[in-house]
Amino acid sequence: MWSHENIQRLILDLYGKVSRTSFSGDAAKCQLTTAHWKDDLGLDSIELMELAAQVNSFFQLFAAPDPPYLLSFERMEEWVEQIFAFKQRHNEGVCFHTSGTSGQSKTIGHPFSFLEREINFLAKHFQHVSLIIPLVPSYSIYGFLFTVMLPEKLNAKLQYPSETDWKNLSKESLIVATPFQWQLLLDAMPYTQLKCEGVSAAAVLYNHLFQSILHKGIQLTEIYGATETAGVAIRQHWQDPFMLFPYWQLVKSDEESAVLDRDHQQIYQLMDTVKQVDELRFFVEGRKDNQVNIAGVLVNTAHITAVIQQMPNVLQCEVSAKATDGATVIQASIRLQSDTTEEREKIEQLIKKRLSAPEIPRQIYFAQL
Repeated sequence: MWSHENIQRLILDLYGKVSRTSFSGDAAKCQLTTAHWKDDLGLDSIELMELAAQVNSFFQLFAAPDPPYLLSFERMEEWVEQIFAFKQRHNEGVCFHTSGTSGQSKTIGHPFSFLEREINFLAKHFQHVSLIIPLVPSYSIYGFLFTVMLPEKLNAKLQYPSETDWKNLSKESLIVATPFQWQLLLDAMPYTQLKCEGVSAAAVLYNHLFQSILHKGIQLTEIYGATETAGVAIRQHWQDPFMLFPYWQLVKSDEESAVLDRDHQQIYQLMDTVKQVDELRFFVEGRKDNQVNIAGVLVNTAHITAVIQQMPNVLQCEVSAKATDGATVIQASIRLQSDTTEEREKIEQLIKKRLSAPEIPRQIYFAQL
């Protein structure tokens, strides 16, 4: 798994996080092998220290007695070589950072045995996939599982969006995206059928967005989980309940919904309220407290939804939070009875008028269905 290519891609994606550059999926960036951190990539001393800290954390370099000191090296290829050599000696696991949408971001370490268990399950589900197209960075737990570990397990090729011929995808192609990226992809190609497989995670899909993806000819799989648990459950239709992975069990902990890891006998609280169908299936009904931290202010997504839902011409509104480039933003999906450019502008103006600054959705999508 620890090829020079994978290590470089992880470092580059972490560089994008530190430099506040959203993941672009540009294959040209993979040619930056000999890049100098300051002269070529423009990092100042503080940014370089932040990047080194992120890389040290992700690869768990200081979990062993002989870690490389990355700041002694000025070029990306030197960092890659140092980490590659380190991972030949120490390969216990990796660390991820939670999004922090409901509080402070946390660092979560997972041993490879924990992650490999999920990959063994996913490899059976996606056994026919031969090409994986990432729209997510590799340093998140979702990105790491699907764009680093799964390609290795399936012996599948990884192909960046910038290299992809979207009109000629095969059924064996798998697009890896979040709900936000799925919406952007559909908006960018309104008349193109994408007859391939897809996976979505990081937030529960809006019903209408799930429908839109299916209408594109995509066989979609939605994963429910978190950084602490990795994947917990799976579904392939917006009307279906989520089905637990075989090693998880729904339980109650302090009267709240939780899941039990059967292999390790550890209980994890769920962030959402769920409606249990049976021992294996459940529906997600929304965040337990609807509280989201926006720039240090707790805002209530249920209140935001109710305010927008009461606006004239609004048929349906769904609100959620998303962590992006180190900040958490509110996003809203709105369906209008009469959908025109003028009506959309009216709604946007009303939102700014009736909601406080932290409550205003920074990303608004108008549903077409």
